[in-house]
Amino acid sequence: MLSHCTIVASVDTEDGPGQLGRHFEGGYTIDRQFTDYLVKPQCSAYVNNNHDSWERKLLLSSFRTFIGGENYVEHLQIPEMSKGKILDAAARDIGDSVYIDILVATHRKHKPLIAAINSRRLQTLSMGCNVAFTICTKCGNVAKDETELCAHIKYAKGNTFIDHLGQTRKVAELCGHVSQEPGSVKFIEASWVANPAFVGAVLRNVLTPEEAAVYN
Repeated sequence: MLSHCTIVASVDTEDGPGQLGRHFEGGYTIDRQFTDYLVKPQCSAYVNNNHDSWERKLLLSSFRTFIGGENYVEHLQIPEMSKGKILDAAARDIGDSVYIDILVATHRKHKPLIAAINSRRLQTLSMGCNVAFTICTKCGNVAKDETELCAHIKYAKGNTFIDHLGQTRKVAELCGHVSQEPGSVKFIEASWVANPAFVGAVLRNVLTPEEAAVYN
């Protein structure tokens, strides 16, 4: 069975304050490697419920890595538990964000899953990706693992703050950076889930092979 689904959305960013490089700031060591780490306020709605985000140019550079990825249920990332494959991916510009749509193949031998999708009892998804590093959207700190996370991400991720210009913004993690592509973000799977991190990650249509050919 072929399904047309939306899976992830982008945010737009702009330059924040502070010097680049590793230095002591606000009582903590910050490793700021990129200037464009602030998520624009109008894009806060596209930060997912895990408080992760993908900048527009980065997502446009990396979304094709979805192709060939696995189709799982609830992120049970065991190859033998795969229900099918991601056959294609496309970008859809909606103005304040770019939505990534994917073509998901589910093997019909998985009859309960097929029935749940066809009846729309299961129509939400979530994605999995490998990320080389993340960037704090408050201070710009780059972290390659948990030991390098700044205090904002450790203790205030998902909160809002007032920036140096008096604008309200969200504390989140930006995944990768376009200047480090290819390789800073690789999408590896899409899962059928009951509670998606991105509320827009939904089944849009179940397609016939003929309709899928037009989609491609």
